[in-house]
Amino acid sequence: MMDPLTSRINCKSGIFVLVASILLLSGQLAVGQPSAQAPNKDKPTNPLPFDLQQPYIPVQTESHPCQDSDWQFLDAQSVRSLVADYGFQILPPLTCVAASVPWLPSAKILRVHESIGLDDYREFSILQSSKDSRLWVIPIEFGMILYAHVEENPHNIAAFNDLLRSATRKPDENLLLELGNLYQFLLGAEEWLDPEQMPKTVEDSLKVNDVSGMITHVPDGVTYKHREFDGDKWTHNYMIWEFNFKKTKEGLRLDSVERGPLDPATDDRQLM
Repeated sequence: MMDPLTSRINCKSGIFVLVASILLLSGQLAVGQPSAQAPNKDKPTNPLPFDLQQPYIPVQTESHPCQDSDWQFLDAQSVRSLVADYGFQILPPLTCVAASVPWLPSAKILRVHESIGLDDYREFSILQSSKDSRLWVIPIEFGMILYAHVEENPHNIAAFNDLLRSATRKPDENLLLELGNLYQFLLGAEEWLDPEQMPKTVEDSLKVNDVSGMITHVPDGVTYKHREFDGDKWTHNYMIWEFNFKKTKEGLRLDSVERGPLDPATDDRQLM
């Protein structure tokens, strides 16, 4: 799955990046805060130690049931017309969840699941980066049949990148975990972690995410990989998500996505 030009980080570096990302994004690692005492220039500075036994807090896209403003958005004629073009409706009974992304304050990111009849379901996401921008629909499920290859669909990648154009924070490598999770939310494929089986400590999480080289660099971009916690729900094979981002003046833009089973012949593994 890796480009031969990819500059791989080694296993230890990969673990450092993963742990740092987890701690930074969960607010457990204080970086850049002023010190109460000026450092002694004569003494070498030691790297901040990691407590691998501290509780593991997964980074996930926050969501909540749709509120009044979200339902008003869905009820707009422009939204109803576009949804109808895809063969969907906005009729009860249905459920709706909205993503909460602090760096996308002007965006509407909704996922709708409706029951048309017995064993007949519809699920789709609808998004708009700002009030006057283009509307996008991402089909997920139609009549109990999941759309194939949604993760690599160019239309879905374009919709995601349109969201990033309205970001108040330029998407960079510090947002890689959040970017990957948000894209999976749009596809209805975000991780659900069983509280009884999910990693309890940071050390446990490293044993689960055992793909070496979580973050790799190419001349004009960066690749982020992670392994699903529970594996494919049908075959129970471990599945890998690989997000390839391009670097632009406006920040990272999603270029391609792959999802497939862990292949020991092509995916390095960190044995714990």
